[in-house]
Amino acid sequence: MNLRFDSDTLRFRVNARELDQLLGNGSLTGATSLPSGTFRYAIELVEGEHWELVGDLRQLQLRMPRRDVLGHKASLPSKEGIARTITANGGVVEVRFEVDVKKVRG
Repeated sequence: MNLRFDSDTLRFRVNARELDQLLGNGSLTGATSLPSGTFRYAIELVEGEHWELVGDLRQLQLRMPRRDVLGHKASLPSKEGIARTITANGGVVEVRFEVDVKKVRG
C-alpha cells in the first residue's frame, strides 16, 4: 500500500492483491521508517456510510465503509479512485482511495 501526501490531499493506493487482503481481513496496514521512529498507516473497513480519518504524527488510520470499497472493486479496471472530503482539526482534507490496476508483480 502506498500513502501519498500532497497539500490538502491524502491518497491511499493499493494493488489488486492488497485489495483482496483488505476485503478479506477488513484492514490493511503499512509502515515507513523515519529518523524519529516508524510512521504507521492503515485502512479499516467499517459498516455504515461515513469515512473517518484518525491518528496523530506517528500513525494514521482511514476508516471507510466496506460497501464503498466493494462498489469500487466492481467498477475495476477503472483508473478513477473514490474520494471524500473530511473535516478534521478545523481544516479540510481530501482523502482518495485508488486501486492500481496494473499487473501485480511477484
